[in-house]
Amino acid sequence: MPGNKSSEENPLVIILDNVNRTQEGCSPTNSFVTIAANNYVIVKLRGTNTIVGGEEEGVGSNDGTAGIHVSQGATLKVTSEQGDGSTEGSITAKGGGSKYGGAGIGCSEGGTLRGTILISGGNVTATGGHEGVGIGSGDGAEFAKDDGEKGVS
Repeated sequence: MPGNKSSEENPLVIILDNVNRTQEGCSPTNSFVTIAANNYVIVKLRGTNTIVGGEEEGVGSNDGTAGIHVSQGATLKVTSEQGDGSTEGSITAKGGGSKYGGAGIGCSEGGTLRGTILISGGNVTATGGHEGVGIGSGDGAEFAKDDGEKGVS
């Protein structure tokens, strides 16, 4: 419901159960899984899961989205289905984009990651699209310190 926010005390829990999805199109909110700003989401892994970010089509384009997009102030926690830190369940997350790539888990091309990504279980493989990183920001991003200043912290 619009306006409702999840928190660490009251998280939204999503179970991915043998998902195999390649996203079509490109926009930061067009990833198959988008963690909205200021929410706390736990993704539990069941079976083998693959998520690939989308790509904008057209001459001179090819911008990519993240496989899993983490918005500003959001927290994504990835774990096994049991949440016990085991390596059961897996995900392969790939960023889209053959010219400007999105992260596998994080943000799309040109986006600066200002959320939090926690991996506490399952088997996670993340690969960025063209020049994007596996986990973090997409291609062309600027890094931000905790105080919002540009730089690497």
